Amino acid sequence: MELEMCNDFFTENDINNLPTAPPGGIQLPPGGGTLEFQVNHHVFYDASGDPNSIDMDEEIIARLMDDLNEEFTAISVEFRLGCIYYHNSNTYNNSLINNLLAEAHGIYGIPGSFNVYYSNSGACGQAYIGERSFAYSGISITDICVQTESKTFVHEFGHRFGLLHTHEGNYSLSCTQGNELVDGSNCLTKGDRICDTPADPNLQGRMSGCSYTGTCTDSNGDTYNPLTNNYMSYGTRECSTSFTSDQYAIMSVLANGSNFSQFLISESNLGTKTYSSNNQISNQAVTYSNLTITSGANLTIDACEMTIENSLTINPGSQLTIDN
Repeated sequence: MELEMCNDFFTENDINNLPTAPPGGIQLPPGGGTLEFQVNHHVFYDASGDPNSIDMDEEIIARLMDDLNEEFTAISVEFRLGCIYYHNSNTYNNSLINNLLAEAHGIYGIPGSFNVYYSNSGACGQAYIGERSFAYSGISITDICVQTESKTFVHEFGHRFGLLHTHEGNYSLSCTQGNELVDGSNCLTKGDRICDTPADPNLQGRMSGCSYTGTCTDSNGDTYNPLTNNYMSYGTRECSTSFTSDQYAIMSVLANGSNFSQFLISESNLGTKTYSSNNQISNQAVTYSNLTITSGANLTIDACEMTIENSLTINPGSQLTIDN
């Protein structure tokens, strides 16, 4: 099965502001360690339907997250599963194309995290690219495209982390539109602007299995020899399994940049805590070593992740509420 075209939001300004691969290769976090980003998931279902029978479930989402993490470990990035929300909406379940993604994100998006939205029709995926404000940071996925594989999911996160399609500029299936030359002489200004991804005429309809079968030549008359296993191409799903070194390097620049710091997990490690009056704690992730709630106190925790390492004591007449 070939990857259906995604419907992404790349302006000329976005493309011109993307970083190039740094000479030193992958940039790792200062001082070592891992950059941790939380991903919240929003599943839309039809207003007349049963939310228990929708196509996306926790098992599929967990597999998507595992596969995403496997591909991003090379740049010391980890994505942590946040909350899974179910929203009753005919409009967004039917389509998230174009401005509907930003509209849904404005209603349901959780600040300080990446937000992925699932509908049952439309392009397989959509994403804004590179450094954008939170209002333009949502990702949409059509659920049927990730039922059995994760390539579309990884592909869209590639866009968020600054990667263009390997055939960027060629969406008409013309052999020369976009016109990155096979000899690589204009690789920094045409196509995906990356020099270790060969010129690509767009693989859609030009593959048999994992082999390129096209006969296109560029404007110099040279025959294309594109990658058929790259996540950012339109190759067949079962063949899309890798990023190149320069693609990883570009993603690492954005991951370590100031704009993406807005998506880093904000975690509260509160140690040993006793609450004797009403309190509310709001954060993406909350960890206690020991938690005690005395009689008459109510504690509300609004967090996608809550960890109690040792002991939890809820005394008679007290209450613990976890909102997410």
